[in-house]
Amino acid sequence: MAVIGALITLFSSCAETKLKIGVEAAKQKCPISYGKGQIADIDYQDDEVNIVYVLDDRGMDLDEAAARPDEMKSMVLKGLKNKYAKKVVDFVIDADADLNFVCKGRTSGKETKISFTSEELKRRIFAERMME
Repeated sequence: MAVIGALITLFSSCAETKLKIGVEAAKQKCPISYGKGQIADIDYQDDEVNIVYVLDDRGMDLDEAAARPDEMKSMVLKGLKNKYAKKVVDFVIDADADLNFVCKGRTSGKETKISFTSEELKRRIFAERMME
């Protein structure tokens, strides 16, 4: 049993290292144009990856969107389907980290946060990929 525990610890630390390296590489490229906005910042601390996404919010109400968290989560997951984003999500999942996606309105200055626990992210990503 001690060997299994050691292997789990080793794998976890390797996964966390990959995540830290991936997040740092992405952070150096910020701002990154993405969809109808840009990723302004990304960081990893306390087992959480935080992505700050600034979007043109003219014609949309971020407060109203925040009142529909399941829809917001589905939209975030759809936006994470490209090859690079999938890799980052895989690093997050492998490191058993949580994911916070902070949307900031460029015009209004309003902000809303969409959060995924590591378990929820695994479950939703698995379901999304099964449907592809």
